[in-house]
Amino acid sequence: MKTDITELKRSLADQAETVCRFLLPDGKRIGSEWVHDPGQGKIKVMLNGNKAGVWSHFGGTGGGDLIDLWMQEQGQTVRECLDDVCEYLGVERTKEPDHKKEREYVAPIPPKFDARTTSPAWKYLTETRKIPANCLEAYRIGVLPNDTHIVFPFMSPDGEAKLFKKREGIDGAPSKPTEAGCQPTLMGWHLVAKNRSICIVEGELDAPSGMAYLQGTSWEMPVLSVPFGGGSGDKQQWVDTDWEALEAVETIYLALDSDAEGETACEAIAGRVGRHKCHRVILPKKDFNDCLKSDVKAGEILMAFDAAETLDPVSLRKANTYMDDMRKIFYPTPDEHIGYSTPFEHMGGGKLLFRGGETTIWSGDTGTGKSQVVSYCCPHWVKQGSVIVMSSLEMKGARSVARLVRQTTGMEKPAVEYMKRSLDWLSGENDSGGEFMLYDFVGKADIYDILEVFTYARMRYGADQFIIDSLMRLGLSPDDYNGQEAATFAIVNWAIEHDVHVHLVAHNRKPQVEGQHAGTSGVKGAMEVGANAANHMEVVRYRRIEEIRDKFESGKELTDKEEKLLDAPGVMLYCNKQRNGDWEGKAPLWFEQDSYRYRSFAKKNSFNQEVYVL
Repeated sequence: MKTDITELKRSLADQAETVCRFLLPDGKRIGSEWVHDPGQGKIKVMLNGNKAGVWSHFGGTGGGDLIDLWMQEQGQTVRECLDDVCEYLGVERTKEPDHKKEREYVAPIPPKFDARTTSPAWKYLTETRKIPANCLEAYRIGVLPNDTHIVFPFMSPDGEAKLFKKREGIDGAPSKPTEAGCQPTLMGWHLVAKNRSICIVEGELDAPSGMAYLQGTSWEMPVLSVPFGGGSGDKQQWVDTDWEALEAVETIYLALDSDAEGETACEAIAGRVGRHKCHRVILPKKDFNDCLKSDVKAGEILMAFDAAETLDPVSLRKANTYMDDMRKIFYPTPDEHIGYSTPFEHMGGGKLLFRGGETTIWSGDTGTGKSQVVSYCCPHWVKQGSVIVMSSLEMKGARSVARLVRQTTGMEKPAVEYMKRSLDWLSGENDSGGEFMLYDFVGKADIYDILEVFTYARMRYGADQFIIDSLMRLGLSPDDYNGQEAATFAIVNWAIEHDVHVHLVAHNRKPQVEGQHAGTSGVKGAMEVGANAANHMEVVRYRRIEEIRDKFESGKELTDKEEKLLDAPGVMLYCNKQRNGDWEGKAPLWFEQDSYRYRSFAKKNSFNQEVYVL
């Protein structure tokens, strides 16, 4: 079990009644509460539900969670309480980070300074910087005897001086340590008593300025300054030396400067102390002291704290942040693109779509026409406005384009002029903005070389659909399951990163009995090939049907059974999986040899004849 203060609080709440019996043995359970009457008003502690461990002292003062109750009843500081709680729960305190640099620090020699209220430096603080004198005194900020230099003491929680910095009392003057080798620490630890929330700022003058705004308000808490400004790296090494004190802090409000250095520091600090503890505060001005100098009202500052946001990882989102996405999914407008469909209207009734950020596996036995079916989809996708890049590693580029021209024109040998118009149409001379391009390489190719070209096409031409034909040409041996898994993950992750769709052609694991399909587990190679794709399309070819048609066209007599099968589909296209869609199923297709097209109906006069090029 982790001994972070948040986890300890949760563990105590999970056994609230047992803890109450330990801390308040004279109390008793009444309903869902533990009630204790010390004679000055009852203490009531919630024992279950979301508020388990929350308590209030009715008729008295105090309240909070079980750690607050522990500190009150045991008379302990936060750190003493955490040690005690860990012992009670039977767990060891979290050790200091392994990356902490073990080194000896120099004990600083305290310079002679005091609050010289008549000195120029003190007037600079109170008049030019507008910091109240009581806030300066709380941080023990003073002036050197020369009256021009300000001194900032950095002390441990028990008040021991660890570092002193000084600066001139003029705008733009840097603050520097009075001597080298001293321990870096936050300025203001001596103001943290039983507080479990602190605010961290970027400069020594911002700490007392922050106190001026927060004291006496609902957001009152100690304001501490980092010792070496914004940024990352060694500038934030104080996290190591302050680790023990930071463990006792449950919530940290990061009100560092609203600039690049401040944002970098916030990320660095949150990454070290724990993002779950941190909230980012964006002040009306660059920092607290700028707010003071600009006479920003306290109400604006409190509103900034009300609006403080947690530093959640980007990938962690609440359900209500998806409202715009929900509207697009449930009520898409006609001009909102969701995904690309197939040329087969009867397949899924518009519910089979190829979306951005997904990968589709197209599989089948050797010779079933899986590459041909994918190719036939291309002019349909171009008509829908898709920019496609195909890597046809099994066929020379000219042959791939020739097949595509047949499918685009619907002709075995289109006239030269019509062929040229179809090539121009495929190259973007159309009303949709769609386009087809080819990665012209035949043979075995490295997946990362292919993805490099794909990335260029995505960035330069806005390509949004990519075809890799096929998996077996990626230079991986059939039994190299680790390599196949790595290649598949590279493709899937690349599609997600660039919000594009990748179609990957693959073979089935072994030849199937004619008329049966292999399903999602039938893709040849590592299990991850099929499992990690969003969609799985499978092409099944019925050669027996083709033989019957050939027999009929040659004038030979057919049997009664063959007569019945004459108009049966020669191909069945299965959607075995559609992860983000509402339809899975199959669709019969009839192949036309002269055009390499697939029609959705048996009769030629019902041919699903899309016209692409006039």
